[in-house]
Amino acid sequence: STLMRSSAASDVYKRQIKAAHKLLTPLLRPLLGVPGLTGLALITDLQSTDAGAALTKELYDQDLITKKELTIIGSWQYSGAGLINNYFAIGSALFSYLTVPLLVPFLLMFVFKFVGAMFVRFVLNTVYKEDFKNE
Repeated sequence: STLMRSSAASDVYKRQIKAAHKLLTPLLRPLLGVPGLTGLALITDLQSTDAGAALTKELYDQDLITKKELTIIGSWQYSGAGLINNYFAIGSALFSYLTVPLLVPFLLMFVFKFVGAMFVRFVLNTVYKEDFKNE
């Protein structure tokens, strides 16, 4: 029974990865240079840094992403890690001092996660391109 549930959970996870890949590749490939299948790890990281890191490690361990893609994903995850949880749980202490709507700082942090990852991608493709030429 436990084995069957584990197998069913694995099948659900594989279907989620396939769906994320199909839906998110048109967005993530041009912006970050990573496949859409990383989308589930990126979305998960918005809530939990540990879960996002675990999903990313699993993708790398299964050779579904390269070391370069791992580095780009890691930079996206590291900046503003656990953004939703940290912003609303910890940042709420400062909400009364905000002079803009609550979502403005949140959206800025979300956008800058992409800016930072795109910058890392640029550096990897220029300064460190020799380190990844065999991938």
